[in-house]
Amino acid sequence: MQTGAAPRSFTELIQRLFTTDERLGLYARPNIPSGKLGRALNDHTAVSPADVLACHVFGGGAFSAGGSIVLTATTCHYGKASFLLEDLHGATAEEKEILVDANRAGAATRHTLRCGSEEAARALARALDTLAHPPAAPGAGLAEKPDYSAFSKTSLDWLELRDEVLRTIDLLHNRFQDGKLSLLEYEEKKADLLSRL
Repeated sequence: MQTGAAPRSFTELIQRLFTTDERLGLYARPNIPSGKLGRALNDHTAVSPADVLACHVFGGGAFSAGGSIVLTATTCHYGKASFLLEDLHGATAEEKEILVDANRAGAATRHTLRCGSEEAARALARALDTLAHPPAAPGAGLAEKPDYSAFSKTSLDWLELRDEVLRTIDLLHNRFQDGKLSLLEYEEKKADLLSRL
């Protein structure tokens, strides 16, 4: 993020990704019960009720401490910490936790978000990872082969290689999102492909 610039808003994408699932303790606006919203706001006193787009509220019974995760248009609040959504690099679920990698001012940071269940952790990790790697707008990307007729043979070879590398990186990212590649494997393969350009 540039110094002094307003944080990027993820409102539209959050509204598309998050739906209410009471069984998992996941709530999205406008279907956030006032009791759940109040509990989340009690955990995160710096957040305004109008700013909450989605939240995960869990536990708090006789035998569990409970907690919450709150998403606003720009920020994810959890425990006593938060991170900007535009700094997200990726997210994976491990049991009842979400491991989030963020990159703030050039420094990599790992955040560990506790959830109420493994299923909730997986659902939230998928959504956060999608926020880190938003889908391309319809018609964007390399779906149609570009017209390279005006380029020389050498330039054409390089452009076709670049297109193939980018397509392969997209396929690797899909495998990563499906859980078939770890974040480390994805990053190593991506770096190897980019080094060929």
